[in-house]
Amino acid sequence: MSSDAAVKAERGTLDIVLANAGEGSPLPLGKITAEHIDDTFNTTVMGTIFAVQHALPLMREGGSIILTGSSAGTTGAPGFSADSASKAAVRKRPFLVATGPRACPSRPTPPGTVHQSTTL
Repeated sequence: MSSDAAVKAERGTLDIVLANAGEGSPLPLGKITAEHIDDTFNTTVMGTIFAVQHALPLMREGGSIILTGSSAGTTGAPGFSADSASKAAVRKRPFLVATGPRACPSRPTPPGTVHQSTTL
């Protein structure tokens, strides 16, 4: 039995997945290496993609996928070029995920205050 199947058998389905992957280390643009870019993108972009991928078999119909982001993905940040690019990739990536006859909407959510119309 796969780990996904074991989790589903023991716990059931997921209503919500919150994918929050990222790392950032300051490095001026002129000093960025291929290894630095690989490390940053492997954590932020691939980490998010694979977290969502592994959650899909556990999602209930109508469940939601929430992707956290960073203002660095839209505005950039001095010394964080690779990190900003990886955050933009997660934010701009079309994470509209279809699983058979149902779809799980994804919602890129910036960090900070999130205004909502209801009180929990």
